[in-house]
Amino acid sequence: MKLALSAVLLLVLSAFAGCGGGPEPIRFGEDACDNCRMIISDRHFGAELVTRKGKAYKFDDISCLWKYKTRHNISDDALSAQLVIAYNKPGTLIDADAACFLQSPAIKSPMAGQVAAFGDAGDCSKMKKKWTAGQHNWAATAALFD
Repeated sequence: MKLALSAVLLLVLSAFAGCGGGPEPIRFGEDACDNCRMIISDRHFGAELVTRKGKAYKFDDISCLWKYKTRHNISDDALSAQLVIAYNKPGTLIDADAACFLQSPAIKSPMAGQVAAFGDAGDCSKMKKKWTAGQHNWAATAALFD
C-alpha cells in the first residue's frame, strides 16, 4: 500500500513540476505576439515577459512588450523575468536588465519599434556607430514608447 501511495504521490508531483511555467523559447513562425497578434517571425527581434505565477507572454517587437505592460498595468514586481532577443544572436533570449538597447530609424523591427537589443557590449558599440543609434538601458526604453 505504501509503495502504491508513494508512486501516486511521485506522479502527482511530477505533473505539477511540469506546470511550473517560466521562460519559454519563442517558436518563430508559430507563436503570435500577445500584443498585436502578429505571428512572431523575425529571429533578430522579440521579447518575453514571465509572471511570478509562471505565465509567459511573447512579443514580436520590444515596442509591443512595453505597450502590453502599459495597457495591462503590469508592474515589475509582478514579473519573474523580462527577456529580449539578442539581435546579434538570433532567437536567443537574454535578460533585459543586462542588455544594451539601440534605437534608430535604421533598425527595421517588425512593428517599427526601431529598437534592437544586444547582450554583448562590443557588438552594441559597433552597431551603434553603423546605425547612428541612441543607446539605452532597459528602464530607459520605456520612454521610447510612451
